[in-house]
Amino acid sequence: MKVTFSKESIKNLFRRISHFNLVFIPTDPYLSTKSLKVSSFKVLIFLLIYSFTIFLAGFYIITLLNLDTLLIPKSYIESRNKKEIIELNEKILNLAKEVEELQITNIKLKKIFEKQDSLNQKIKNQDSIKSKIQGNVFHIIKKTLFDLFSSISNEIIFLKPVEGILSNKFNPDKGHFGVDFSAKENTPILASANGYISFAGFTPDYGYEIIIIHSNDFITKYKHCSVIIKNTGQRVIQGELIGLVGNTGLKSHGSHLHFEIWHKGKPVNPEKYLLNF
Repeated sequence: MKVTFSKESIKNLFRRISHFNLVFIPTDPYLSTKSLKVSSFKVLIFLLIYSFTIFLAGFYIITLLNLDTLLIPKSYIESRNKKEIIELNEKILNLAKEVEELQITNIKLKKIFEKQDSLNQKIKNQDSIKSKIQGNVFHIIKKTLFDLFSSISNEIIFLKPVEGILSNKFNPDKGHFGVDFSAKENTPILASANGYISFAGFTPDYGYEIIIIHSNDFITKYKHCSVIIKNTGQRVIQGELIGLVGNTGLKSHGSHLHFEIWHKGKPVNPEKYLLNF
């Protein structure tokens, strides 16, 4: 047997349940029975307000009396605390690494300034010595011949860029286009001749590298530095501090300076060009 509901019957049903009477029957037979007419909408609003009030009161009671430790499993709280502790430890380690890097950078900069001061002092001492021997006839003749030779040859004079021991010679057949000078880390690197820096940055194979362009189509390269002092585009003079010896780059296997001289796009043997080699 199928039960069908018409639209009219459904409307009548909603009308009946939209309003209803609450009847209060006293236990005392001498008291009269009372009734209260209530709408379904008001009852629904009352239940919502009542439920919200009970929920809010319960939340404040649990929070103020710390009853959440009794309701929430202890294992969950411990796991959450462990996770927070691990995150805090990671943040502390990262901060410690940053502080350590800053300290290392400060130490390197301090050494740079100290070595720059010592170099300036050496230059002053050399100037004072030169001033004392200005009257020396032999010195005057030597300087005159040197200037004459430089003007005739019209070639650049390259100076040894670092105080170190020659550990690997020029061998282009094996892909070694320069010479290696073994030196202690953070030993000063000086510009071999006057010029402009065309590159000063980091490369994966050669680490921190400096390339200087000189006159007469000459180029010098300084590789595996630990620190670069100058920036790309700056002009440098011969003997000026440009960086520090290091051990950076995949092709470096110890603290040293790899130095190259290129002329007209081809590598040349630095031993034939360095004046104080």
